[in-house]
Amino acid sequence: MVLDPLKRDAKRISKALGMESPKAVLTLKIKYDSQWGEYIVQWIEGGKVNDGKSYHTLDRADAILTLADMAKEARAKGYSVITSG
Repeated sequence: MVLDPLKRDAKRISKALGMESPKAVLTLKIKYDSQWGEYIVQWIEGGKVNDGKSYHTLDRADAILTLADMAKEARAKGYSVITSG
């Protein structure tokens, strides 16, 4: 596999600066489920919702704070995080 010269240079520079390239793009989204009356912080990776990593709560403020905590933890693990909701 041959890398594009710009990608190769970006990887080399990132490595020299001690920066890791992101593992994956992760989307964290707050969704309200009216059927159950709960908020869900969805963990979406590769366009697929991972229910095992998603969080369910009845409190909107809890969902917002949990989304922030999940985003912080995911970034620390090397994910590029997009938040919504």
